[in-house]
Amino acid sequence: MTAPRPTPKTLDVGTAAFHQVWITSQMPAQIAAAEPEPTKRAVRTPPPPGGAIVRFTEMAPGAKSPMHSAERANRSDSPVRMVFVLIDGEITDELRSATGPPEFFHQVLE
Repeated sequence: MTAPRPTPKTLDVGTAAFHQVWITSQMPAQIAAAEPEPTKRAVRTPPPPGGAIVRFTEMAPGAKSPMHSAERANRSDSPVRMVFVLIDGEITDELRSATGPPEFFHQVLE
């Protein structure tokens, strides 16, 4: 077996690291031979309009989630890895009226 290669884009915030594996700004994703690596874009949430992101997050032992205050801390003695696939979507007026505006990073999205 070969040693794992580093991910193309990583954002380390101390208690957690976000490893971006893939990002695209349109669906279906156009993949050209001369296109630069799509993960050269900034690590961000949510995905670009019409796009998608694949990332995994590692959280240190005992650390709390830096993004979701409702998530519990990693109560183990080992790092935790989670995989996320974020796909752009649109909230309908019906859902918005039933739930109110969505909150993200403790800020209201418009």
